[in-house]
Amino acid sequence: GDRGVVYRTYKDAQKAFPNKEIITNPNGLKLASGLPDELYTSPLDGMYTSKEIADALKFLDDQKLGSITKNMAYRWLVMVPKGGAQVGKTVLGPFTHSRNFFSAGAFAGANGIFFHDPRTIAKAFKRAFGEVQVGTRSEAANKEYRELLRLGVVNSNTKMGDLRNLLKDVKFGEGVATTDNMVKPFFKAMGRIKNVAQDLYVAEDDFWKITNYAVEMERMGQAYAKAGIKRTTQQLKEEAADIVKNTVPNYAYVSDTVRALRRFPIGNFMSFPSEIIRTTGNIARRAIHEIRDPKTGKINPITSTNPLKGIGLRRLFGMAMTHTMIPAGLTWGAMALHDVSRDELDAIRRFLPQWSKNSTIIPIRDEETGELKYVDSSHGNAYDIIIRPFVALNNNIQSGIEDEEVLLEGFARGIAEATGELLNPFVSESIYTEAFMDIIGRGGRTREGKQLWTDQTSDGEKYKIAAWHTINAMAPGSPK
Repeated sequence: GDRGVVYRTYKDAQKAFPNKEIITNPNGLKLASGLPDELYTSPLDGMYTSKEIADALKFLDDQKLGSITKNMAYRWLVMVPKGGAQVGKTVLGPFTHSRNFFSAGAFAGANGIFFHDPRTIAKAFKRAFGEVQVGTRSEAANKEYRELLRLGVVNSNTKMGDLRNLLKDVKFGEGVATTDNMVKPFFKAMGRIKNVAQDLYVAEDDFWKITNYAVEMERMGQAYAKAGIKRTTQQLKEEAADIVKNTVPNYAYVSDTVRALRRFPIGNFMSFPSEIIRTTGNIARRAIHEIRDPKTGKINPITSTNPLKGIGLRRLFGMAMTHTMIPAGLTWGAMALHDVSRDELDAIRRFLPQWSKNSTIIPIRDEETGELKYVDSSHGNAYDIIIRPFVALNNNIQSGIEDEEVLLEGFARGIAEATGELLNPFVSESIYTEAFMDIIGRGGRTREGKQLWTDQTSDGEKYKIAAWHTINAMAPGSPK
């Protein structure tokens, strides 16, 4: 018969379009319907086709769902400033680069790779340093990187994915079709620095993904060989890549619904927290799969005959360390170092601002004055969205006990607040929108309650304060 447009498998699409690039999303096509998946999904979902056809289908899909984003006023009043603010807070923010690197390291830690042979880890580090795409790389390194691209391991940073698509939305049909043209009005003199910063931001993420991939491949190969199970190099590559794609945030797996939120004045980089939620569950699921006995189906690490059970146990321990032990250890360690009692820590918590109420707090005592201070370490913890709801629940239960309320009331209030903490990254104001609302919507008061000016402030001074407040909110370097 005639050649089709979409196919059930990647290989079928590749065979039908031998000289075309096929979509690389492991889940195939995903067209937004505007309805929950439980009610309706497009019959094209999960199918494979060429990138050109997929882009055309998504373009038609966007026409019915994204008309508001095509409005010139909306784009320049909401989307352009939002994109500019997010550029400043990611690729041009030095603080964000360090947080990006250490967050990516936390994903490796949560998979338990640091409990493997140090020689394997060192070898993986060396490979990652050689293959990340910063500066000039050898042809062999570039070939390896292209292989990792094909496997879907690298160049999949969630925040960069949101940012690129947001800037693409802003310039749709405008004839200024590159990210550079969007950034230059803000940072024309820093064009070269910006390009290097973009490469670095992706490389920081790629470094740990390549490290993860290399360690997974090595430890699985050793485990299979010890059990006398034969696996080809290609099989190990595919399995290692699948683990990394499903246990480390990856933009290819972000749903169209979450991706679409980038166009609205709420939320900042919503793909990142959505992927944290997905991959946390997948780490646990993978660990259980590795521990489960293939013959009996039982999950008993002592009696299981699964050759991967050692990896599964390390993965579970890494997850526990990253999610609970390290954050709690930082607090307890600081308490011991600075001689801070539990009552003093509770007293600090009572005076915390709203945004730090459910954060992981590191108490510090000034050696000269004895005054207590604190550091909110949650802003540097990639898994904070997972931890914070439990902290909120615990805080409310403790509050119920201390105020002699019925414990169930504190528990119910904790559940409600925990749900709010989980949803906050998706429904809170974006960086620019928050600054705009501070000035216009809240009349010179920040969301946290700080007064920017008073009734006695002159109009000229108000304009100056408003301008600086907006610039500070969007400027590179400040860890918003």
